[in-house]
Amino acid sequence: MPLDTPYVALLGVGLCSLGAAVHFYKTKQTNYFKAAYFCTWPTLGSGLVLVMEPRREKMIKDMERRGTFDQEQMTEARKNTAMQMEMMREAAHSKKPAHLLDR
Repeated sequence: MPLDTPYVALLGVGLCSLGAAVHFYKTKQTNYFKAAYFCTWPTLGSGLVLVMEPRREKMIKDMERRGTFDQEQMTEARKNTAMQMEMMREAAHSKKPAHLLDR
């Protein structure tokens, strides 16, 4: 599993923040601990999720191997997702609620 540099960097920053938080907690430096603790969870959590998630190519290979991959379904799902995202953008930029927009 190849690791992407930004994901590993985010994970590294999160681990450094965690180490700093532990150090500042043990030395009773409250304000520094709060800052390090605050930085730990967004960086460490995001880094772990991004490093551990399966890559798209790997998922497609696994689905093809099992015989459950269908290119038409994948294309249809992408089209539907793009349409939903466009509707959400339109709703965000208009004054109307999303369910009142023309589909």
